[in-house]
Amino acid sequence: MTFSRVLAGACVFALAFTSLAFEALAQPAQRIELAARTKSVATPSVTTPAVASMNLTDVWHNPAEPGWGVFMDHQGDKLFGALFTHDAAGNPIWLVMSDGTRQADGAYMGDLYRSNGPLAEGLVDTQAVGMMRFEPGDGSSGTLTYVVAGVTQTKAVERFRFSSALRECRWSNDPQKATLERANFTSLWWSPARPGWGLALSQQGENSFGVLFIYDSKGRPSWVVMASGVEKSVGSFGGTLYRAARGAIQEVGSLSLKFSSASDGVLKYRLDGADFEEKITRQTFSPLRAQCSS
Repeated sequence: MTFSRVLAGACVFALAFTSLAFEALAQPAQRIELAARTKSVATPSVTTPAVASMNLTDVWHNPAEPGWGVFMDHQGDKLFGALFTHDAAGNPIWLVMSDGTRQADGAYMGDLYRSNGPLAEGLVDTQAVGMMRFEPGDGSSGTLTYVVAGVTQTKAVERFRFSSALRECRWSNDPQKATLERANFTSLWWSPARPGWGLALSQQGENSFGVLFIYDSKGRPSWVVMASGVEKSVGSFGGTLYRAARGAIQEVGSLSLKFSSASDGVLKYRLDGADFEEKITRQTFSPLRAQCSS
């Protein structure tokens, strides 16, 4: 996803998609286990150092290559990576590294997967299609390498900044205790009742950026973005949904979030004329997680 560095509004962000990076993803991609680690595949075992002090949970992109990106969810010594990009035909597609393991050199590596829908059956048809490796560098910029169908892509990436507001994070064994007023909702969100899809959310101050990982009418993995979500009240966000496909940007609906606590909420969205509502919770796969505040 490489989005424009400036996010004054949804239109500004949308312009960053005009030159889509169609990566080498024409072949079947990987499984996406958004918000469900029930099928995680082990990566080669290595002796791992202690948990890194920096937390890598964020949207990462390359400003020089708009149209793709990766959301990293960092918990303990594990990294969950959700790659959103486009196939050779220009259709949005997502893949996941559901069990990225910290390596001896400080990088994270794991298998890449693709999952096919429909939404309620997202984990039924899942295939391993490659691998991903993320080298965090200084914590603000790093190197992403992924292999799909034998083709290797290596990209310089950095955290996606769209606000001057700072996000403070620390490691915690019980991040759920954060008050709603102080909570930062940057995380992968899902519904345990319907695994196989998810929402990657980055909050910076009163603004938020969201990537919704779903399936299209043919059951293929697809994604849309809330490019400029605005906090309407404490724990409540909303914004317009956009789809970047075949070199064009299209407004396709709207999304709203209402959080009842730091770890639970309700997602509502209208997409292509259809309405959807689901209770969501933070994806959790390690006892050590980041607790962030705005």
